Amino acid sequence: MKAGLIILLCIASVVIAREDVKYYSHAPLRSSFDAPSVPGFSTAFSQKGLDYVKTVGLDLLKKRLPTLEVPEVNGTTKVASISVYYEVNNLHFKDIEFGSSKKDSKVDGSLDWHWQQQSSPHLHGKCRLQCLISIIPVLQQIVQPVVFDIGLVRQPLFADSIVRFYEAGDSYDLDNIQPCPKEECPVVELPFELTASRMVQMYMSDFVPSSLARAFLLSGLLQYRVTPDMVPSTFPLQLTIKDLAAICPRLAKFYPDNKAELIVNVTSTPKVRFVEGKGVDVTIDGVLSVLVLNDTQWIEALAIENVIHADATVKLGGWSVYGQISNFTMTAAVIRSTIGHVDIEPVHASIQFILDYLLPAANVVLKTGISLPAVPGFSIAQSDISYGPGYLSFGLDLAYNATAFL
Repeated sequence: MKAGLIILLCIASVVIAREDVKYYSHAPLRSSFDAPSVPGFSTAFSQKGLDYVKTVGLDLLKKRLPTLEVPEVNGTTKVASISVYYEVNNLHFKDIEFGSSKKDSKVDGSLDWHWQQQSSPHLHGKCRLQCLISIIPVLQQIVQPVVFDIGLVRQPLFADSIVRFYEAGDSYDLDNIQPCPKEECPVVELPFELTASRMVQMYMSDFVPSSLARAFLLSGLLQYRVTPDMVPSTFPLQLTIKDLAAICPRLAKFYPDNKAELIVNVTSTPKVRFVEGKGVDVTIDGVLSVLVLNDTQWIEALAIENVIHADATVKLGGWSVYGQISNFTMTAAVIRSTIGHVDIEPVHASIQFILDYLLPAANVVLKTGISLPAVPGFSIAQSDISYGPGYLSFGLDLAYNATAFL
């Protein structure tokens, strides 16, 4: 168990991000008061997984550690009620040896350490250390400016046959950092029970996708302006007054020759809920506005409030977790109109048609997903996904291919 744990922690320090995903070392995003008190997800390694990592991990570590580049780590902590700023940089690994026990195992390396008291008399110091250390990337950039925080929020659990980590799982717009309110991102305690049948088990609460959805909302990524040139020529409904008049005749009566555009705006945090034994329920509140060009000014001719419900499932693709929508249903109501009374039924039918038409494209976008930290040479051999009340569970077995790491 101890030798397997040492190897596991060292492998964590050589996690390599996919080329299209940017990672950062940990830096506080928000105050400790605003940090999640309940983990959004949890990762556990069974004895089966630790034994496997111990068997195949030595070759990986010996090849990777000497060339590992580790970013600077800094922050503020308290020592006996005294606030202290610290920096750790220039971390280098030189060699690694593993024996039959913890005493026989070592990693040679060095780092520069600096600290300074934050208050008078501002004591400080610095030194160069030989050390054994593990640094895990914990901030993943999903898309600029949204980041996903996988930093630890509790002490890890080290038991006889299990190692379990408790991660934050919250997301933020870096330009507008705000914690997600509980009414929008409900907190769910994750189950304590773990299975030994898989090497790795992960629990994720619906706090994680809800927080991510809120970060997208705050960043403005859930508002779209649709212009005529963006509509494929093969699509049966073009963004012209002539085509729109077939759905809403009063548009042609008031604006017969005007250019038209659409604004699609999600107005509140999408609700993403895991449902026991079923899958994922998604509810999105939004407004669809029809704009017309009146002389030189775009004005809103019609605004329709939409409540869209989608059934979805969670998938694993390589080292990525992503969603897949199976269908859309929708309700619609006119909330603003400069063209008088509008019959909502043909409008509703047309929006539903567009949603169904866009379903495959939406799933392609969703397939970007959240990337799990990927260890070179390891792939997911088998996986199980199950849904509980407010959470889902992944069970994973890993496979190692030495040639893939070369």
